[in-house]
Amino acid sequence: MASTSSSGRARCEHVDDVSGQIFQVRDEEGNPTSNAVNCELSANMDNEVRANSEHILETKHKVFLSHCGAQKDFVEQLCVDLERCDRYPFFDKRRSSLPIGEKFPKFIFDAIEQCRVGVVVLSKEFFTKSKWPMLELNAMVKESKKLSSRIKIIPIFYLISVAEFKDIEIQKQWIIQWQKWSEKDNRIKVEEWKDALKVLATIHSLVIKKGCGDVQFREEIVMEVCGLVTPETRWDDSHVQGRSRSCEVIEDKMDQVLTKPRICIIGLYGMGGIGKTTISKALCNKLALKFCDNVCHIELGSGSELELLRKTLKKLSKIRHDILNELDDIELGYAYLKKQLCTQPMFVALDNVHDDFKALEVAQTYLKASYGSGSIVLVTARSLSVLKKLNLDEGNCLEMPELEENEAETLFLSYADLPSRHEVDEGLLKDCIERCHFLKGDGRSRHYHPLALKVLGQQLGCNTTKWAAQLRNIDTFNQLKDKRHPVFSILRNSYDSLDRKHQMVFMDLALVVTPGYDNPFLGWTRRDMLCVVHEASVEDVKDMLEVLKRKSLLEDLTDDFTEIGMHDLWIEFAVAETKVQDSKEQRWVYHVDGKKALGRSGRWRESVERMCFLEEGWRGLEGLSLTDFVNVEAFKLVVEILTPDCDLDLDLSGLKHLKSLQLDTRGLTVRAEGLSSLSSLVYLSWNTPRFAPCLDGIGRLTRLQTLELGECKATVVLDLTELRFLRNASVIRFPDLISLKGLSSRMADLRFLRLPDCKSLRECPGVGELYALEMLVFSGCGKLEKLPCLGRLTKLRELWISDCKSIREVPGLSDLVSLEEFLAEGCSKLVILPDLAKLTKLRYLDIEKCPVQKVPGLDGLLSVTTLNASFGKLSGEPPVLSKLSALKSVSIDGWNGPIWTGIRSLLMLEVLLLTSCKGDDATPDLQNVERLRDVSLRGCEYKDLSGLSNSTGLETFRLFGCDKLERLPEFGRLTKLTSLEILDCLNLRDWRSESISCSLEHLAVDGSSVTISVRDFESLTSLRQLYLFGNEHENVLSMASLCSQLESVKICGFSKMEALDLTNFSHLEELRLEGNSALKRVTCGTPLTDLIKLEVIDCESLVEIPDLSTFPQLEKLRLKECRALTKLICSERLTALWKIKLTGCDQKMEVPDLSRFPNLRDFSLRTLRPGMMMKVMEVVMTMRTFFRSKQ
Repeated sequence: MASTSSSGRARCEHVDDVSGQIFQVRDEEGNPTSNAVNCELSANMDNEVRANSEHILETKHKVFLSHCGAQKDFVEQLCVDLERCDRYPFFDKRRSSLPIGEKFPKFIFDAIEQCRVGVVVLSKEFFTKSKWPMLELNAMVKESKKLSSRIKIIPIFYLISVAEFKDIEIQKQWIIQWQKWSEKDNRIKVEEWKDALKVLATIHSLVIKKGCGDVQFREEIVMEVCGLVTPETRWDDSHVQGRSRSCEVIEDKMDQVLTKPRICIIGLYGMGGIGKTTISKALCNKLALKFCDNVCHIELGSGSELELLRKTLKKLSKIRHDILNELDDIELGYAYLKKQLCTQPMFVALDNVHDDFKALEVAQTYLKASYGSGSIVLVTARSLSVLKKLNLDEGNCLEMPELEENEAETLFLSYADLPSRHEVDEGLLKDCIERCHFLKGDGRSRHYHPLALKVLGQQLGCNTTKWAAQLRNIDTFNQLKDKRHPVFSILRNSYDSLDRKHQMVFMDLALVVTPGYDNPFLGWTRRDMLCVVHEASVEDVKDMLEVLKRKSLLEDLTDDFTEIGMHDLWIEFAVAETKVQDSKEQRWVYHVDGKKALGRSGRWRESVERMCFLEEGWRGLEGLSLTDFVNVEAFKLVVEILTPDCDLDLDLSGLKHLKSLQLDTRGLTVRAEGLSSLSSLVYLSWNTPRFAPCLDGIGRLTRLQTLELGECKATVVLDLTELRFLRNASVIRFPDLISLKGLSSRMADLRFLRLPDCKSLRECPGVGELYALEMLVFSGCGKLEKLPCLGRLTKLRELWISDCKSIREVPGLSDLVSLEEFLAEGCSKLVILPDLAKLTKLRYLDIEKCPVQKVPGLDGLLSVTTLNASFGKLSGEPPVLSKLSALKSVSIDGWNGPIWTGIRSLLMLEVLLLTSCKGDDATPDLQNVERLRDVSLRGCEYKDLSGLSNSTGLETFRLFGCDKLERLPEFGRLTKLTSLEILDCLNLRDWRSESISCSLEHLAVDGSSVTISVRDFESLTSLRQLYLFGNEHENVLSMASLCSQLESVKICGFSKMEALDLTNFSHLEELRLEGNSALKRVTCGTPLTDLIKLEVIDCESLVEIPDLSTFPQLEKLRLKECRALTKLICSERLTALWKIKLTGCDQKMEVPDLSRFPNLRDFSLRTLRPGMMMKVMEVVMTMRTFFRSKQ
């Protein structure tokens, strides 16, 4: 029957010419054939299907799924898969496709005419069970022959082979059935159907391969369809003035640049609010078809770094979305970015790159991604200088195209809600848009500013009779006296139209309650923080945010008001607003530069309500008494940059009305007193690792709702008895804390309690009475011996006690009916677990490195998706893994007995790690575990792994210390394998290195297990990461062709190699040399411009490494136990280097002048030898001088 969907790319080529569209398809021998014939549907069919109907076919149906009812389940899931990719099929099981009570033939054939892709799922029943599949196929073939047609047919050989399809005898049987049908239905033209078979035979098709499961085959179909059909949801750019003209200007520049390199990188610059982001999104829309929907808009700073990375990978890679949803390792994500992107050309808009170290670092990482040949990357920034810092050629950069006068008028009128310019006096209109016509940075030319047009249009509204009076009231001069941003005079009018309350909310969002306050992990957002600071209800805060959004001071606002977006230009306006001096009133103090002190006295101090000091801005507090700032409600001090030999004394006792206090001073010694006087405090975040604050008075903060304490020493007991209104409490890395007291049922709102890495903690009484608790964390509390009974915490969803090495039991665990995560890894005394049968919501169970003897109830945990467990001490029968059908990730240590039969039943399994397991000699065929992509075996006693040969979805395969292993899988079948590690497997016999897939990207081997010839290495053309252990592969390092493609190299345990030349490693990004005892010299004849990380460890004979200037992009340098190395040379500045770690170095080692590393943030020099102390002091003095020179 019929169905319609949008997904992958049909393997058909097409050529557009003046006569229409021609299909170019290839037969089995690869010979091209073509069909370009005009043909119409038969009159009878046309008359029937065009019957009148009130139902209108949805235009989003661009794909038609044709199938036989016997394959309904397969096609129905295919439809779901396509819908997840934002392509919506015409499907006979969807009422949106075939509404009840309508004549369905019309909709089927109308859909065929409308759709761009026809997916024909072929089986033996397709041709004889029902007439409808052939009616649909015949209609598709006819449609494809029309000159105006755009439909592409994708034959899917699912339950029939190509040979069976072409078998003349089988076709004769089909024809007999067709002739019978034709006698009763005059729409059936047997000769046309026979012709349709001939056409189908010439089209390149998708064929299910031996060993390929349904899931994998559907993924392949979806990928093909997605390449032909764009997603249904796209950003609406219909309102963008000058869109076509601006896009054309930028595309012309792309055409100029693309003729030279493999990948085209274009820079676009212009001031904030000028429309760079808007035009970037418009270009994504325009180029989607050209790049087969491989387009992506990446706006730096629009979300967390990890969220942005996930979004990019979902859009541009073939990695499954469920894998990316669980991605929490940002380094792994960037590795995907460099290795796993699609090979097709793509368009990427890398938007909003700021002029700061982190933004430039992230941008560089995206620029180094593995874009396919012919790709275009557009980078936008505020200035040309930022683009130059990214090494973009000035000739490849252009300024943002300007709005023309008529476009500016149209944009202004649209925001004033005036559909026609005829309703406005021409002179008055020109006066309006002239207010938004500003000088550029060059001081000569002018341009219209889109954000100013928007704000002014919304200010004036649609009543043109009031415009003249309103214009007179607008601040026509730049009150802030900032020539760079004269648009502030327009923004100011919107800001001034707010009442005092809304102004404070706006300024808080811009300067104080910044995105860093969002912590969904703890259920805390900026919205909640606004409730605290303004003493307002959630509904009141929502109303205030709605006002700001309505007046365009906010850009984005989610339905639940938890995610808030503000344009950078508004943030700059807010910063500038804090600089306006008023002799009577100044509500904000905001310091970031450290140059301006707060020496001015006067009554203005009493009007200050917010104080914010960031980085160097802390100097504004030196010698300042806070006593006069009695009305301050929010105080924020953040110093992360290193400030050696500097300290600051703060007396907070005078801030009687303070509601929010944030002290994060990792880079500065801050001695703060007076905490107990802050009786109005609701939010406290205190992270001062370089000073031990007195927290005795914390019990007096009776209004406190959020408590975050981090890395404080010398605090032995914390008493929270009076903090009845606490909602979130985190006490992190308090090394001396022994007891947390005062927890009780009176804390009815406490939902999150975290005490990780409090290594001395011995007791936490009252936890069992926190009935509202949803998360409880004791991870890393090694001396905590006993937990209270937790049985009454029926709302608890997450319980983390990993590395609590003294805990022997978890009382009440069996009654935690809401529990979803239980993490107890490394609880080395946890022997007994209660019956887990009631934990029906448990998804994540981690009892690895726990000597548990029994796990009662494990077999019934049907919701568990992740299981990490050590079963080496298990007594009695092991659990029945086959019952845990939802498992996606399994890590098991010490299983003694057959296990592979149970694993074979886990059809959802994706990741498998077995450590020190025995009981099976050979693995069975795991072909039916279709989702399996990652297998690791450590110290296992299995002999034969050939059962993995048909695991065609396998991407990563690791073997460590499997001494009895004799036979590996047949790698030739594992076509998706990209990562292979085989180390310390001494008994391997059946190893055929020539069978390694040429698609391998990561390889780690040692000579004791595997010896690979030079010839084998030459075939690994996709290899990017190579880790070699032992001497057997030293000859590989002289292969210029291989070395030039490598990006990451580890060379360990080479006891004979005395010299290493890096000259051929032209694309190297990371290098680790470890345990190479004979290595004396590392040299490099040419600069390695991609190297960002260099580690040299335990190379005891090393006397020479290259001048660090040879690596201009170096970010991290680590040297450990290289005792013969006496000198580090750096003849040029290294602006990217931010971390240096030297351990066990010679006491006479010469360290470069640190002024050559202007962005150094982390410097560590460690030694156990007393003689090095003087050298350490010399380095510290050098750093003091350096940092003072920066201030």
